[in-house]
Amino acid sequence: MRFFRSYDMALDSLFSRLHLIDLLHNFSHIVHYNEVQRVGMAKKILVAEDDEDNRDLVVFMLQRSGLELELLQAENGQEAVDLAIQHVPDLILMDMQMPVMDGFAAVKLIKANPAIHHIPIIAFTAQARAEDKTLTKAIGCVEHYTKPMDPVELTNLIRKYANI
Repeated sequence: MRFFRSYDMALDSLFSRLHLIDLLHNFSHIVHYNEVQRVGMAKKILVAEDDEDNRDLVVFMLQRSGLELELLQAENGQEAVDLAIQHVPDLILMDMQMPVMDGFAAVKLIKANPAIHHIPIIAFTAQARAEDKTLTKAIGCVEHYTKPMDPVELTNLIRKYANI
């Protein structure tokens, strides 16, 4: 019985990813990829996500969004804090469940640092309960965005909080 539950969960995950890939494929036909080489013009977005597939999908979507972005990537909360201090991004997309340091601890450290506390952080998570949303807002996130992502919706949030 336990095997079937994990098998069902794996199938659900696979179908969610296939649906997302299909959405991204359709989205990439709507908006053309605009790779930015001009330093200083692009908005810096830090994507903190431990799951490589999820991170690749977000990066793929953002690269094809038509927005002038410089993308920074972190695989855990500690890397996110270090990159935020080093590069001072315009916006952070923060997964809340990561190894080494989770997103909750990373957000608290960023918000406690006067040099970077102003950076808007969007909690980018699979946690969809009302108490999860309340908690991410309480620690300083401007939004609580639940996976799986909708490329248009996520792009609109990035436009809003990165002032694009």
